[in-house]
Amino acid sequence: SWIFGPSLLDENGKAKTSFAIRDYIQESHPRTAIGYYEPGHYCLLVADGRYEDDAQGMTLEEMSQLFFTLGCQSAYNLDGGQSSVMTFQDAVVNQPSGQGRDISDCVIIKEVSQG
Repeated sequence: SWIFGPSLLDENGKAKTSFAIRDYIQESHPRTAIGYYEPGHYCLLVADGRYEDDAQGMTLEEMSQLFFTLGCQSAYNLDGGQSSVMTFQDAVVNQPSGQGRDISDCVIIKEVSQG
């Protein structure tokens, strides 16, 4: 089962400008999101935030527009805040808010050999 959202693009792949969620969630925060281009082609986004002089995070509307500009067909907001941590080959590659947190869920993209 999956629990995340809201969706960032409408059914035609256009950027959404309003979201039926609490105002606080719509503000600029650290974010994690995934976009879909076509089978096997995805876009992962982690926006750092809550750092006064460096990273302010993103609003849902800003993320929506970015995924539209990048040409994604669909995109979804995942968890945010201290849960916005991206790793690559066992190394954290972003600057998590509050040093991040231990997370029991993840999105893994792995190449599978066809043979």
